Amino acid sequence: TPFTTTGRESRGVHMSASNVDETGEPASWGSSVPDSDFTAAESALTASIPVAWKTYLQREQWLSKGRLRSGTFVTLLSPTDAQGLMSAWDEALEAHPGFYPLGTDGSRNLYCLDLRSPELGVLLTDNSSGGWDEAESLNLSVEEFVAQIDNGTFRP
Repeated sequence: TPFTTTGRESRGVHMSASNVDETGEPASWGSSVPDSDFTAAESALTASIPVAWKTYLQREQWLSKGRLRSGTFVTLLSPTDAQGLMSAWDEALEAHPGFYPLGTDGSRNLYCLDLRSPELGVLLTDNSSGGWDEAESLNLSVEEFVAQIDNGTFRP
């Protein structure tokens, strides 16, 4: 069940509902993603999903979709949802080797990683991007991205 007015302690990280703006639309919350989902995704990717992202998605409850207090709308993806998006991208994946989506802005933009070079951090790309040269660095590590989601301050 989603929480709307109280904070929640989850795997040592305090998630406060005050960091999510639910005045226009209630937020959606994901539940802990099992290890088997990560194993399946990593097998298909032949790459590892960053530990910070796994830790976020393995919390008892994590923000799946909602507007942060910063005003930024995010939809964050489980490994299963990420694989679905990658399947839909189909041929575009050839121009984005190592692509792994963390989420979207609810519209055209994708928050993603190039798993070949995880040190690049979180990237922003359009869903019709022609390749990595069109991606914009957000200058955030996955850890920083998660922290900004948690405290409601993330802005691309």
